[in-house]
Amino acid sequence: MSEYRFFYEPINDNQIYEIICKEISVEQLLNDFNDSIYNYNQPNNCFQNPIDKKIYQVTCEMISHSVIVQLLNKTLYNIELNLNEHQQQQQEFSKEHKKNLEFHLKNFLTNYTVPKQQIYEQNHNSNLNYMQNNFNSSQNSTVINNFSNNDDNTSCIQN
Repeated sequence: MSEYRFFYEPINDNQIYEIICKEISVEQLLNDFNDSIYNYNQPNNCFQNPIDKKIYQVTCEMISHSVIVQLLNKTLYNIELNLNEHQQQQQEFSKEHKKNLEFHLKNFLTNYTVPKQQIYEQNHNSNLNYMQNNFNSSQNSTVINNFSNNDDNTSCIQN
């Protein structure tokens, strides 16, 4: 089963989130759902990719800006800053944050979790069907136009 981990900043939100997206089975989803009925503190965030129909359990954690500053200083400059409690306070994960994140993350995950080859094949097949349908309809309209443009009431078939 696949697992994806990444940081994400949705549009209209200056907050950064750590996203963990694990592919799960239907049985596991049902078990998790049954467990969540009794444990209200454990949200069950699931996503089904409309392209490959796989189900993913998605966990999102809000990353404070102070943690990002600490990480950048440590990684880039090998400096460890000790921030006081006030600087380390985490922003609340509000309903607005959650709605905005879900809205933008669905589209991102749809493209991110599907192998590129599968997306290519799906797009290729869609484009091929579109071209075939348009070609067939344009051929039919050409035949109809040629027939209706024949004003002298002669046959369209040449001997």
